[in-house]
Amino acid sequence: MVKILFTVFTIGFVGIRAYYHQPDDDTQIEIRGTREKWLAGQFTVILLMVHGWWLGDTESTPLPLDFSFLSPSLLGACMMGASLPLLLWVHHSLGTYFSARLVVQNQHEIIQHGPYQWVRHPMYSVGFLYLIGAGLLSQSWVVGILPTCSFALLVGLRVHDEESMLCSVSEEYRTYMRRTGRFLPRFKTQDTV
Repeated sequence: MVKILFTVFTIGFVGIRAYYHQPDDDTQIEIRGTREKWLAGQFTVILLMVHGWWLGDTESTPLPLDFSFLSPSLLGACMMGASLPLLLWVHHSLGTYFSARLVVQNQHEIIQHGPYQWVRHPMYSVGFLYLIGAGLLSQSWVVGILPTCSFALLVGLRVHDEESMLCSVSEEYRTYMRRTGRFLPRFKTQDTV
C-alpha cells in the first residue's frame, strides 16, 4: 500500500509539472543557463535514481501504512497528497509565466495572485513539502535526505539569481519582496503606540 501511494503521488506530481511545461521560446532571455542546467540535472537524476531504487527494491518490504495519530507514514502521505493541489494552484497562478529555467519573458509580469500574494517562491515550498513527505512515507533516510539536499542546493543557489532577475525586470518586485515571505507567508506584527 505504501509503494502504491508513493507511486500515485509521484505520478501526480510529475504529471502536473509536465502538463504546465512550456516549450522553449526564442524571445525569452535565460539567466545562468549552464549552472541552471547542471543544478536541475543533478536534482532530476538523484530524484529519479533514489525513487526508482526504492520503488524497485523487492528485498526490503516497506512498513505497512500506519494510520495512528501522527505516524511518520501517515504524515508523509498527507504531505505528499497536499503537495499535489498546492502544486496545481501554483502552476495555475503562474500560467504562461511558468518556466523550469530562469528566464525573463517579453513584457514580463510579476504574478501576485493565488499563493503568490503571500509567498514569493511557493513552488519551492511545495517541492520541499513533497520531498520531505516522500521520505516520511517511505520511511527511508535515502529517499528523505538525498533528493531533499539536492533540491536545497538547487534552490539555495537559484533563489538569489531569480530575485535579482525579477528586480531588474520591475521595480514593483522590490515592493512585492517587502510584503511577502520568501518561502512561507510573512506575518506582520502589530505596531504598539
